[in-house]
Amino acid sequence: MTIKKGKQPHRHDWLSLIRRSGLLVTEPVLCETFPNGPEKISQYIYRNTLNERQRWLADPGAARRFANWKNFILRDLLELPQQKIRRTQELPPELNVYLIDYDQSISPNSVLYDNDDNPVLGIWTTNHEQDLDRVEKTKGKWRTTPDAKAVRWMRETGVSFVLLTNGSIFRILHTPPGLPEVSIDFDSSEWEEEKQFVDAFTTLLKQERWFGKPFLSDLAASSRHRQTELNDQLGKQVREATEKLILALDTEDFRLKNELLKGLDTEDIYRAVVYFIMRIVFILFAEEWSLLPHGNVFGSSEICVHSLSVQV
Repeated sequence: MTIKKGKQPHRHDWLSLIRRSGLLVTEPVLCETFPNGPEKISQYIYRNTLNERQRWLADPGAARRFANWKNFILRDLLELPQQKIRRTQELPPELNVYLIDYDQSISPNSVLYDNDDNPVLGIWTTNHEQDLDRVEKTKGKWRTTPDAKAVRWMRETGVSFVLLTNGSIFRILHTPPGLPEVSIDFDSSEWEEEKQFVDAFTTLLKQERWFGKPFLSDLAASSRHRQTELNDQLGKQVREATEKLILALDTEDFRLKNELLKGLDTEDIYRAVVYFIMRIVFILFAEEWSLLPHGNVFGSSEICVHSLSVQV
């Protein structure tokens, strides 16, 4: 997965090139906060990151190599203060969650605390061969995925962020209050071919996101707020477009002495108009993100308008 050369990239186009589930941060918020794109790490740290990953890959099943790789990410790449990270055995009872329905306890490998001594980030690791979305082959009554366990722990403890990793994939999980969990995956196998992914990963999780500003929680909250505003605005525009198109069809039907909409009830007309408007929204979105096939005689928008004129 590489960024196309010869085309001026968006400042945060990395966001459209990685795997996401739900909405954690949005491009408008990122562009507003980091107008020059992700904060860039030094070439020295970048080379060390790639070297450390290669050392781990030499024997990924070795516990010490995996620990060194994870510790490098936390200590050297993200620069998280080690004195603020508490291991599993150091966690208070409320962060070691006992699931009475499974007679089983779950907890992360460590937790990052902020300056007010509040837990803000769970750090959860699993075997390098374990897919984050596949059921674990481990002991215990609750046979589920590492992702599901991490999310359950977050819901039970109120810690809204987790960094979940098997060494290859680094997943940022977030559970907004009262909303479904969201996530962003960073695949470390892509870091060597594109430094921007490492810059973006570091920008979202580095020390300043927990001990300075802007906090990652603020970026996530601002993204949700902006998305809600956008959805409301889009909904209003769709309603207005629907009303105008129905009015135009009604006017044309009157001119043609009720022959245009003959045999159609109002519900069928409304459903068809909404369908058509939403098709236009979809095509415009796809066109904006260059998702449509190239080489059409007409632009996609012109095809929509031409199609509408023919139908009317």
